[in-house]
Amino acid sequence: MNLHLASDPSEGAEKTSKRELKCVDVMQAAKIVALFYAFISLTIFVFGLIAVAISGEQAVEGGGQLTLMLLLYPVLGFFFGAIAAALYNAIAKRFGGFRYVVEDL
Repeated sequence: MNLHLASDPSEGAEKTSKRELKCVDVMQAAKIVALFYAFISLTIFVFGLIAVAISGEQAVEGGGQLTLMLLLYPVLGFFFGAIAAALYNAIAKRFGGFRYVVEDL
């Protein structure tokens, strides 16, 4: 099953080559997604603590929920990142992976 776009960026280019991403390392993808979610949760945590400190109301509950989020986001990111990578590998094996064009510099 090949889908062709109206304008293929590799047509007429001298130093380009088409590539296809056949497989993703599941553990590496899970680690990257977990780190991404850790960064996001840390950013939200800092701003959330500032908001809790300013409001002064329910500071214990707000701080506890933010701490739970700080710990839970990366764990869930790892878990769902691994699932997404495994699903990608299964789908790419059956239908083909992402296709992209690389240009030599």
